[in-house]
Amino acid sequence: MLSDAVDADTGIAVFEMTSRSLFSLWTMLMTTVVAFFATPFIRPFLWRQWLFTYLVPIIPLAATFDGVVSCLRTYTPAEMRDLVEGLGETGYTWEIGELRPFGLPIFRVAFLVGYPAAAAEQVCAPAERWAVSG
Repeated sequence: MLSDAVDADTGIAVFEMTSRSLFSLWTMLMTTVVAFFATPFIRPFLWRQWLFTYLVPIIPLAATFDGVVSCLRTYTPAEMRDLVEGLGETGYTWEIGELRPFGLPIFRVAFLVGYPAAAAEQVCAPAERWAVSG
């Protein structure tokens, strides 16, 4: 996807809401418990949802499996840098980092934003056109 964005000369943004941490894995494991407690409040009421939550717990197990695998496949900012190394070496800008929303060190959102340098110039150009000189 990253090389396709560079080839198409368009921007791309990637945000990793999970991380490879014990906290994230524990949170994903708790989706099983959440599924059991949340199912009675989901509308519309469907018997098959109850069947696959309580009698044959496919829904909670599938959600938990998906969450754990997502945590394990999450890219770190360093790995994102490795992914974009050599992509769009001339005329492409990559911003990579990690945010800590809510001011809590437990939560981390890794991000990668890439855009062609020409796009940055286009965004700045209208401001220059309207600038009033002395």
